Amino acid sequence: MSDAGRYLILSVDRDDDLEVKTKIRTPIQGREAVQDAATRLALADPEEADANALFATIKKYEELRARGVDCEVASVCGTADRGFDADRKVRREVEQLLSKGNYTGIILVSDGGDDEHVIAVLQT
Repeated sequence: MSDAGRYLILSVDRDDDLEVKTKIRTPIQGREAVQDAATRLALADPEEADANALFATIKKYEELRARGVDCEVASVCGTADRGFDADRKVRREVEQLLSKGNYTGIILVSDGGDDEHVIAVLQT
């Protein structure tokens, strides 16, 4: 089954735990890069919800690919303050990813912590 369009499967770490705990800079794109980031974050902090969100993003990507959906997986981060600067950084990184691919839409995979803020940023 092939769905028309190309989708970006996206994990958003609004408070930047990924870079703070692993020194990995975002945006990161591609299954191997996202899996490496998820593994490194889980090893740095096994209780980190953002690590689970990264693995869930990979799982969603694999499920969609198995159905024949054209998609890519990526992750972006905000800043530790979780405020305006975090949202601006998330938006800037998403725009960077979107400029590299001809995406029909974004599928957000989240840890649930800042969903309302992230969704608002993605909608603008």
